[in-house]
Amino acid sequence: MISDPAYHLLGSEGVKAALHYYREHRVEMLQNLIHKHLSVRLDLPAGSKMSCSDGFSVPKYEGSQRFKDLEDWLALLVIHIEHTQYSS
Repeated sequence: MISDPAYHLLGSEGVKAALHYYREHRVEMLQNLIHKHLSVRLDLPAGSKMSCSDGFSVPKYEGSQRFKDLEDWLALLVIHIEHTQYSS
C-alpha cells in the first residue's frame, strides 16, 4: 500500500479531501490497468510466434516520491508481463 502524504500540512479540509480523492482515483486507475492487462490470458493459434522478452526491459523501480513515476513504471511492468505471457 502506498503511504498517505502529510495532508495535515496543507491546511484546508477541502484541499485535503480533494487530494485524497485524487490519490484514490489514481490508485484505482492503476488497479484497473493491472486487471485489464493481466486478468485474462488469450490463447494464441497454434504455430503463432511471439518474440521473447527479457527482464531487462523494465528497470528496477527507484522509489521516487512522485506518483507519476510509479504510474509510468507500473504501466511498463504490466505491459512487459502481459507480453511475456504470450511468448511462453
